[in-house]
Amino acid sequence: MRISELMEPVTALIDEAADLAADGKVNESVEKYRAALTELDRIEMENPDRAKSMEFATLRNKRAYVNAAIDSMLLGQVK
Repeated sequence: MRISELMEPVTALIDEAADLAADGKVNESVEKYRAALTELDRIEMENPDRAKSMEFATLRNKRAYVNAAIDSMLLGQVK
């Protein structure tokens, strides 16, 4: 299965999280982003040989994006 197909559930969760964040629903958004991280972990665990390849660079980039989004929202709540 292609990485783009594997990433479809992650992309859907990220889109939902972004929509929730835009609506000011930070806690719900963070939950969706964390669900996306869990899905990324699952994909990596199910594809250990491919996970370190360049093919999975998209996955690593999504993980960085999601972590940054969570950090940004949580910092925003503190301020």
